[in-house]
Amino acid sequence: MKYAVISSLTLTTPAQADTVHNGILAKISGKPTWGKTNIAKGVGQDGKPAHGMEIRFENAPDMQELFQFVKDKMIHLPVLRGKVSIHNCLHDEPGKDKGCVILNEYVREEK
Repeated sequence: MKYAVISSLTLTTPAQADTVHNGILAKISGKPTWGKTNIAKGVGQDGKPAHGMEIRFENAPDMQELFQFVKDKMIHLPVLRGKVSIHNCLHDEPGKDKGCVILNEYVREEK
């Protein structure tokens, strides 16, 4: 089984997007990931800074650590709105055609 962290965030400033992006890169550096790592920052359709990622790990503790890091950033930066979730990816195993199981998610709505 593989372990995924998926997020989509809308931030207040480009500097906040840089902080999240650079922090995530530091957190995954040297960790055993699986498959393609998708991580991007830019501008959302609403013109605000945005950040998104989908990262699969070989180990559940690495997934949990990144989830907690992003959740903490969403609380303390603060992020305008967004979602981060962790998944057990059953479909990534050979011979399995099951989907993902969402284990936990944190959502922040714009105030």
